[in-house]
Amino acid sequence: MKYKIFLLAGVLACSSAFAAEKPADPKKQTSWNLYVDSKEAYTMKKEQGDKVLFIDIRDPIEIMFTGFTDVVDVNIPFKLSTPSQWHKPPKQVFKMTTNPDFESLVAKALKDRGLDKSAPIILMCRSGGTRGAPSSKMLEGKGYKNVYVVTDGFEGGKIKKGEKKNWRLKNGWKNANLPWSYKLNKEKMFFRTAELDQKMALISASKQTIGKFAKTLKGELKKAVKEGGLTNAISVCSKKATPIAQDISKQQGLTIKRVSIKNRNPANVPTEWQRKVLEDFALKHAKGADLKKMAYAQIVETDGKKQFRFVKAIPTGKLCLKCHAEKIDAKVEAKLAELYPDDKARGFKQGDLRGAFVVTKDLN
Repeated sequence: MKYKIFLLAGVLACSSAFAAEKPADPKKQTSWNLYVDSKEAYTMKKEQGDKVLFIDIRDPIEIMFTGFTDVVDVNIPFKLSTPSQWHKPPKQVFKMTTNPDFESLVAKALKDRGLDKSAPIILMCRSGGTRGAPSSKMLEGKGYKNVYVVTDGFEGGKIKKGEKKNWRLKNGWKNANLPWSYKLNKEKMFFRTAELDQKMALISASKQTIGKFAKTLKGELKKAVKEGGLTNAISVCSKKATPIAQDISKQQGLTIKRVSIKNRNPANVPTEWQRKVLEDFALKHAKGADLKKMAYAQIVETDGKKQFRFVKAIPTGKLCLKCHAEKIDAKVEAKLAELYPDDKARGFKQGDLRGAFVVTKDLN
């Protein structure tokens, strides 16, 4: 008991001793509200040593050309460049894809060092902006207690005026004269594996499959509404949604379906693992995470058989409320009662988690 009190006191002292200002931009804020600048991160690591896990979350290729500090413990990229794909306009760069193994690698890094999830974790990206806080969101709801973001990053911010406009000379690890070089430490760097590349390719294919299914079904429903109103669309959905999913699954070589804890169609009841993912989504959403960006991807092995699993959250839109709100049109309610006597998909509000698309593929 005395040890736990001492440990808690140490953590609280750490929190107060190292505290950069909270970023004004909500996109740069985290649920932990723990922030350090590069100098504070350096001091924190030097003073607490192996009790702190310091992670460089940049792409290793980016690090190779912009520099590295051996003060960090490990490189675990949040985003990885995808040379085979181009970024959406207006950016003129290769596409950056979220590392689906980010959280599991953070957990492994802690375990490898004899640390648990109460240990302070410091995340450092290029400038502290577009990857710092977003990377921390992948750790939410997983038991991590003290996650810090370096607010000025490794390279710092851009100069906005003068001859050196857009040069990264504002704040940052490099500009603070902290130790760094272009020599990388092989033992600390991230190496892409064949399994990760396979998983990322399957994630991309899953997103395309979901997009095709959603677009096809939406087209059928719009046509049904035009021909016979909302009640007709409900009938069409009950008859065509499953065949559409089966047809697209066959085309794509993947299996797609929809699931919900509050399901309408009995066929859409989630399995145990799918329910856990949905519950995790709900927890993250309650803490402010964006449902539109919420997804889960994993390759699991059970009894010697490998399966790829991808889940993408479905937020409740305004039009969804015509069939999923607490109060709906009497004719719509009657049609739902006729087709789905055990309907549970009611009582939703705009923005709620309605369910998810689930894509799977057996890999053996």
